[in-house]
Parts: sequence; structure tokens; C-alpha cells
Amino acid sequence: MINLAAFVGVLAVPATLWAQDQQLGARTKAMGGSYSASDDDPVALWHNPASIAGLLRGFALVYQTNVDYEIDIQNASSSQRGKAATKLSNGVIPSFIGGVFQLEPGMALGVCYARPYHVKYVTDRLGIDPVGPDSMVEHSFSRFRVALARDFQLAEAGKGGIFTHLAFGIAADLGYLESEYFIREVTAGPPMIVTIENVDDSEFMPLGGAVGILAGLVEYPGSFKLNLGAAYHSPIEFDANLNTDRYPKLDMPQQVNAGLAAYLLNDLLLRVTLDFQWIQWSDTAPAPTMAGHPGLRDAFNYSLGFEYRIKLSDTVSVYPRAGYRIFDAPWGDRNNLPMIGEHKLVLDTKASTFNIFTFGGGVRWTSEEGKARAIDLGIDVGGDSYNGAIGTSFEF
Repeated sequence: MINLAAFVGVLAVPATLWAQDQQLGARTKAMGGSYSASDDDPVALWHNPASIAGLLRGFALVYQTNVDYEIDIQNASSSQRGKAATKLSNGVIPSFIGGVFQLEPGMALGVCYARPYHVKYVTDRLGIDPVGPDSMVEHSFSRFRVALARDFQLAEAGKGGIFTHLAFGIAADLGYLESEYFIREVTAGPPMIVTIENVDDSEFMPLGGAVGILAGLVEYPGSFKLNLGAAYHSPIEFDANLNTDRYPKLDMPQQVNAGLAAYLLNDLLLRVTLDFQWIQWSDTAPAPTMAGHPGLRDAFNYSLGFEYRIKLSDTVSVYPRAGYRIFDAPWGDRNNLPMIGEHKLVLDTKASTFNIFTFGGGVRWTSEEGKARAIDLGIDVGGDSYNGAIGTSFEF
């Protein structure tokens, strides 16, 4: 039996801010993040609430790393910038945990907790502290989701054809933001005195949701299937419990994602996915207070993924996976990073658009009771650093 904790430990060794997005899941990550049109995994509940309409009863659990930017703020100097490091944040709490329950054929209820963003970044209030960066901020964005999906069969089951079915999904989300601030203040010397203020803040905000569609465009049983999926995820705006002049803060962005999933070859052994994603980072932070400094920009991401099924026996299959992702960071110029109100980002980043290469695999088997089980692993490289994810799913 594979030890989940051991795999998580391997992933959690040091390895961009926001070189992450709402993609969740080991299978998703291994396939470049393209998952809008997938319909056979409970994790798809997060990417597209319509995707669960055809599922029976399933459960999924995912742990994945996030890229944080950090400095030794106690000893910060004017030359220090936030360095990228891959971290398994809140290691006890998973990135995704959820289940799907079939209410009737073609209709399902999904419930999950998801943490798509965990960002840690370094800022400088220009003109306030001449010595160097004066704050390190950590935001953990989560949603608790309840979704309902219904599939409408438009062609006779098993016959195939064009436009075979259409599913709709709707979700209600409860947002949660957990923040930690390390505020650095320098008293001019001699001697120079550095003091650090550590502040925690958390907020629930029950304002959020998502809608999605999943359409079977073409199906020839056993040889070809093509799905189209699309979803909209609302923003969540958090009340500012703290003074945002002193404590920089972000909201959770809105997102649109859409994609295709093609299943090819005899027995549909090959899956090819293609996705587009828009994330509106530009509306998540206060506008810059100083001329000549940009604000956050929106991200436009494109993904391509491949998965091949190798049957080892009637009950066991392995799935090698690979993918490619063109990924936008929310800044247009690495040498002139955005301001969040009065706070200038101070990060050591390689680019504004990244070419991300992904790979991984999974093993799936059927229990004696005929229930499906799976363990999946995904890794991406090509950004400021790398990331990984591991997940398990099973029918019950």
C-alpha cells in the first residue's frame, strides 16, 4: 500500500506569488491544469460544477504544494527580495476534500472544501522605510462549496452521435480568508532597531458561487468522445478588519475557464485536453497610490494535457500523464512589479509569462465489490520554482 504521508513529505521540500491558480488535483496538475471538460473525478466539482452530474458516489482528497515568496524579515536589507519557495501550507488541512452523491440517474449533489490559493509575498511601502522591505504577508483563500448538477440525455443511451447530452451545474460557496502579517519597522540609529509585529486575521464571507455546463459534442461508443466544458467562478470580496494602508490585502478573484476533452483510440485509452482560463486579478486589490507603478493585471492561461491508460489486468490500470501550460503572472514587467495600494511588491521572479511543463501518473484499481480506487501524482516545472500534488479518490 502506498503511504500518502510519505509522498506528501517528498513534495514538501523547497523548490511564483500567484504562479498558481484555481487548478486543484494531482491529475489536473499532471495534465497542465486542463480539466474543465472532465467528467469522471470528484475533484472536477471544483473546476466545473456541471461535471459531477453523471457520477455515482465518490470521494476525493488532495494535498498540493503552493509557491510562497519569503525573506528573513528580521534581517532584511534594501537588496533583499522575496525568494520563491515551495511549501506544503497548512499540512494537516488538505487542498481539496469532497464527495459526490447521486440523487437519481443523471443528477448529483457535491460538497467540498477547496483551498485554490495560498500566497505569501513581500512588499515595501515606498517612502516609509528607506532600509528595505517592510512587510511579509500570507493569504490563504478557501471556499466551502455545495453544488447541484443535472444531466439531460439528448441521444439514445449507447447509440452515440452528435450532441448526445447536456449537463448544468450550480454551486453556492462560503468564502474564508486567513491572513498573517509580519510588519517590519526600523528605528534610525545608531543603534538601528528592528522590530517585527506579527498579526493574524481571518474572515468568513458567504458571498460566492459558480455555474457550469458540460456538453457531449460527439460520441462514438468505444472509439471517440468529445466533451465541452465551461464554468464561471464568482469573486469573493472580504471586509477589511485591518487598516489596509498598513496591512496589504487581496480579495479572491473571479474566473472563467473553458475547455475540450477528447477520448480517443479503441476503448478510449487516450485522453487529450485543451483549456483556456481567465483570472481577474486586476480587481482584487486597491489601485496604486503612486504614479508610474502598475497595478495587478488579469491572467490568461492556456493548457494542453495528455493521459494514456495502460491496462495491467482486468482490474488494474496505470495512467502516465503529461501537459504544457502557458501561464500569466499578474504582473506585466518583472522589473516593475505592481503596487497593492501603497505597497510595492518586492519579489525575485524570472518572468511575467511562464512556460510550465507538467508530468505525473496514477494507478487505478477495482475492489472486490466493484468500486473504483485511485492514487494520483502530479508535478510541474518551468516557473520560478516547481510544485507537486498527490491525491486519492474512490467510490463508496
